Amino acid sequence: MAIYGHKPTFTGHHTIETREKIKIAGLGNKNALGNKMSPEGREIQRRAVTGREHTSEELERMRIGNLGNHNCLGYRYTPEQLEGRKGSNNGRWRGGLGNLPYPLEFNSALKERIRERDNHTCQLCGVPQVECIRKLDVHHIDYNKENLADENLISLCSSCNSKVNSHRNYWRVYFTSIIELHF
Repeated sequence: MAIYGHKPTFTGHHTIETREKIKIAGLGNKNALGNKMSPEGREIQRRAVTGREHTSEELERMRIGNLGNHNCLGYRYTPEQLEGRKGSNNGRWRGGLGNLPYPLEFNSALKERIRERDNHTCQLCGVPQVECIRKLDVHHIDYNKENLADENLISLCSSCNSKVNSHRNYWRVYFTSIIELHF
């Protein structure tokens, strides 16, 4: 049944006028009909989303702002300060150990076995894997990539895995006590 000359929206059909609007505005690189969008259509969509052109200074400020580097007081570091904290100048530098590859035995089968042992649940925050965007990470408790003993591996969500990379001595003791309950 048509309402005001339109087909009901639950059928998924659009009027000719609406199709043309969708075609002009475009959706991604394709319009609603599945046709590839023209450069003009992409430009119309970009302007509709951004609203205006940014100056090069604004773009540079946004780029720097999106680096996500803050000091402990919440102030953003300048590019010069960021350069001074890279590599061996960083307080968390450990001689390039983070660049070492994982052993071949640290494979998907081993990771899945650890996740199953931990009931597919983050062992820090308790969130189940089904509520995460991706599979749980398998974390090395002693931060040694070569140590693949089950007692040294634990399942963490990606957020918690990022969190435990600072204050390593604290987390090493904390997770060791949790693993002792498993074995």
